[in-house]
Amino acid sequence: MDQQKFLKPALWAALGYIAIMAVGMFTAGRVFGMRYPEPNMVYVLVFFEIAMSLYAIVMARRIFGHWHCGFGPIDWRGLVWLTPNFALMAVLFYLAFTTGKVVASGLVLVVIVTMILVGFSEELVFRGIVLQGGLRDASRGKVILISAAMFASLHSVKPGNRR
Repeated sequence: MDQQKFLKPALWAALGYIAIMAVGMFTAGRVFGMRYPEPNMVYVLVFFEIAMSLYAIVMARRIFGHWHCGFGPIDWRGLVWLTPNFALMAVLFYLAFTTGKVVASGLVLVVIVTMILVGFSEELVFRGIVLQGGLRDASRGKVILISAAMFASLHSVKPGNRR
């Protein structure tokens, strides 16, 4: 039996995730001529973030047979500390929609959706799939370094801009 039955598929899953982001950044930069970090990039990248979130769920289910990858059930009482953050987001969202500028309001909504998707999918891929999959096959230190390197490589992807 393969000694690393979780680590190798986890690494391939992370590489696939990074590839989707690279295609998104290429599309934003080369196809639409956007420069990083132009706010309107979010209108292009939100579709890639949706694809990345769905991809993360599918890969987690494929590798582990479920999608929670070591994350336990949500402790709703532990989320109380997020209340100020949600309150601040609600105020900002209200202010954005009361400006009377539909463009600003739409941008804010897409940014919020994208932020939620980014947080969900990155955690699922790098802490869930790579870290949890790796911990089943390799030492803790090695897996932490691998997960960190994969996460860093995701963030090295920048759009190709027209010159």
